[in-house]
Amino acid sequence: MTNDAWAMVIVTSEEVILRYKREAKPLHLHFPANQRINDGYWNHLVISWSAKSGTYSLVWNSIRLFADNWIDRRYDLNHNVTLVLGSAEYPVFEGLITRVNLWNRLLDFEKEIPIMVAGCQAADEIFDGLLVRFENYNEIVGKVERIPKSSCGREKRRNFEDENGVIRVEDCPTNQLLVSHKREMNVSWPEPTFIGVHPIVRVEKNMKQGQILTWGEYDVLYVAHDNATNTAQCNFKIRVTREHCTDLPHPINGIQACENWGPQLKYKACSIECRDGFEFPRTPAIFYTCGADGE
Repeated sequence: MTNDAWAMVIVTSEEVILRYKREAKPLHLHFPANQRINDGYWNHLVISWSAKSGTYSLVWNSIRLFADNWIDRRYDLNHNVTLVLGSAEYPVFEGLITRVNLWNRLLDFEKEIPIMVAGCQAADEIFDGLLVRFENYNEIVGKVERIPKSSCGREKRRNFEDENGVIRVEDCPTNQLLVSHKREMNVSWPEPTFIGVHPIVRVEKNMKQGQILTWGEYDVLYVAHDNATNTAQCNFKIRVTREHCTDLPHPINGIQACENWGPQLKYKACSIECRDGFEFPRTPAIFYTCGADGE
């Protein structure tokens, strides 16, 4: 890089940092505690910004975490850029990444992003406006391990023992969200399957099917053992709540428009506007949404 270059987008395990020009103050978007990208699961991240509308957004697994006006509309985002996977500051990257692409347009939030999230490997490549594909990263510095058959799209990333075929986990359930006005409810879920090179001798689990749970969040863990001392695990969360993304009244002297969106359409996004004769003292966000916990 030249001396006049600067980092426009930085993605770490803690935050996303945006800076659309050198003299602009960087924008720090911190991942919420329960919506991270280093939680041991495959996560899909979309970072977009538009000079035309002056907006940016950060979408995590088809859920908008951040969206607002920020960029000066008079500023042109047409730059020569270099994409770097890794960092010169830290010599080691721990984790797995795939499909790091760059487009010259905004991806469709309703039609394109949900398909990419639902099927990482099954989803067709979106070539419209595609500038950089994951295959285009050809300047490699240091030791990089390439796994030719990607495991992306599976809810739980498998460890290297699993990749070598010792014990394979199939049908590990995704996180479960259950809504019940009753304080207690019977809970069940699909059973995971463990397939090993050696015979599976036992599967331990910390919760039973049909167990009665009350409101709260629970960790479910399965651990499979074979006769050669190998193990593999499947874990997911069950959240039982009385309410989830409940309807809110219209703002005073205003109206709201809401729609269901996100995984399984269990979340809501609402935009607000003033009634005739009223105006906001300051420009509101493009939309408001309930968090991953339904609040």
